[in-house]
Amino acid sequence: MMRRSLRDDRGFTLVELLVTMSILSVVMALITGSVIFLQRSINETDQRLDDLAQSRLAMDATTMWLRGAVTIAGDSTTGGRQPFTLTQRRRVDFFSNVRTTDASGDPAPQRVRLEVIDGGRLQERVWSGRIIANGSWAQTGAPRTRIIARGISDDQPFTYFDADANEITPSSEGNLSQAQREAVRYVGINVVVQQDPGVDVPPSQLSSRVALPNLFYDSWDGS
Repeated sequence: MMRRSLRDDRGFTLVELLVTMSILSVVMALITGSVIFLQRSINETDQRLDDLAQSRLAMDATTMWLRGAVTIAGDSTTGGRQPFTLTQRRRVDFFSNVRTTDASGDPAPQRVRLEVIDGGRLQERVWSGRIIANGSWAQTGAPRTRIIARGISDDQPFTYFDADANEITPSSEGNLSQAQREAVRYVGINVVVQQDPGVDVPPSQLSSRVALPNLFYDSWDGS
């Protein structure tokens, strides 16, 4: 009985310990790999949702302003009958009749510039103004500036189309001529957002073609 008890207290052999440690190592490696994979999936999902949110912000703001684009017939800034003062691939400058009143509360268009600037940021600049006695537009005060969206990976989001949906190509200087600006009836918007190229998710992309329903500003009564 004493010999049998001593034989049972000998413990584990070196081989048994090595086998046990090997099994534990495999289990720990599987657990660690699962945790890393889960964390990576969470990061990718967060990045995808954030990119989509940025692209929606950009699309909503640009669409809102462009749908209100108007021509001010007597305006000396444009030199012609078109809403746009600047039309390029990466920026567009125009008059818009959205949320527009002057200091006295009277309706008046605002001048808006949407532009992709350094760092992939979509910037919005808005100048307030008023319609003066000859029917032209006069700026009042400094512009209000804000960043609409970040992570814009395509810095040329704007294209321009005539009434027959034919694309109007800018000149070598990058801006449409006056005659071309007068012919614009649709503006194409292509927003591509990828804030962190190091995260393995495809860019978020939204595209739209905005019609210009309000070609002329008709609120001035000539008084």
